Amino acid sequence: MPDFVFDMIDVRLDWRPKKGERDPFVWHGPRGGLLRRSGFNRRAWRPACDGRPVEPKRRGTPGHPGWEPLVPGMKVHGIRHSHKAALEAAGIPDSAIEARLGHAPGGISGLYSHVLRETEDRIVKALQARYEAATAA
Repeated sequence: MPDFVFDMIDVRLDWRPKKGERDPFVWHGPRGGLLRRSGFNRRAWRPACDGRPVEPKRRGTPGHPGWEPLVPGMKVHGIRHSHKAALEAAGIPDSAIEARLGHAPGGISGLYSHVLRETEDRIVKALQARYEAATAA
């Protein structure tokens, strides 16, 4: 796994609810329990992808800032497609991409293809470099 993912998890663990330390989740819901797909989609994913208008502060509501859409209409499953495209752009072999996505190639390729440690290292370096390039801009 690239270093930036560990860094993000470390930051996230610092934000965990402290009362009782009972929740074992890295990604948790607003009250500290299990993060449910529907809540994540409604509260985080859709607003990030589709943008959100400014909501001014009114009596009884805190309001919130707005932002422009990042990738309108993108679905969570689209991350798999983006990940595959990034690995292809980095020249990662198809067998390693398929293994990473959980696919099992059939026939002779499936029987004799294995992902070597060097290839896993190349994947990690490629993803780290892509992240650093994206955040440097």
